[in-house]
Amino acid sequence: MSKRRHFGSIRRLPSGRWQARYRDPLTGKRWVPAPTTFETKGEASRWLSALEAGTIDPIVARERRNGERLGSYAAEWIATRQLSPRTREL
Repeated sequence: MSKRRHFGSIRRLPSGRWQARYRDPLTGKRWVPAPTTFETKGEASRWLSALEAGTIDPIVARERRNGERLGSYAAEWIATRQLSPRTREL
């Protein structure tokens, strides 16, 4: 059995704490760090597992991380997509 993670990544920071990251669910391109760092690698792993299982909402986690509101994030997301006028309206 492989020990490699299939969702997200965990790395040790110079401070000795652990950082969990996952790919942006909308674009899949940039890494999004967890809203906090973790004392142990196991805590970071459990956080990623909860995120993958759907127990944690990634948009809520992102909002908590940088204080950005969902409305402004959604407006930015819509503006960067090629959507039909009707889809934008809805």
